[in-house]
Amino acid sequence: MSLQELSREIQSDAQAQNEQINQETLERIKTLETEFETNFNSHKTKVLEKHNSEIDLLKTKLESKYSKLCKEQELDAKTQIINQVKQNCLTEVLNLSSAQKEALYKKLFKLAKSMIKLEVVYVNKTDKKFINSLIGDKTEIKTDNNLVGLIFETYDGLERLDLNFTNLFESIFQDSEAQIQQILFN
Repeated sequence: MSLQELSREIQSDAQAQNEQINQETLERIKTLETEFETNFNSHKTKVLEKHNSEIDLLKTKLESKYSKLCKEQELDAKTQIINQVKQNCLTEVLNLSSAQKEALYKKLFKLAKSMIKLEVVYVNKTDKKFINSLIGDKTEIKTDNNLVGLIFETYDGLERLDLNFTNLFESIFQDSEAQIQQILFN
């Protein structure tokens, strides 16, 4: 074998080995690319799942806060409506006509007689005219210009029945508040 032939054989072997190394390198690159793509997609999926989970949690928290705020606003609005209705009703009670006041005082006297001995009656000076015909000879009338309604009491002051319109209205309103709310809001 001549030197030229040996050189060609070495070059041919080197060429074959070079092609084999290049082929193996390309295959390894493809394998690495596939592994990288698989790992990247897996990581991307995990990151997306984590972010979606965090988004869902934030969404739930925001919905909860929004719901709470809505309920608070609804409650505030209902409270304002009830207070306005209450104020309007109380104004109507306080502005009764003379005939309505007289009829109401008769009913209050009847109620009071069944509950307490009528010895002292407190009344507003302007409403005194309505009760003169309702009291007995032994009943004392005392005036209180700040009073709207009647207060009954025994001489010794141990028994007292407060039937002023504001307190009566508050008591009736509290007793009926559930019904009022149902009428207003259902």
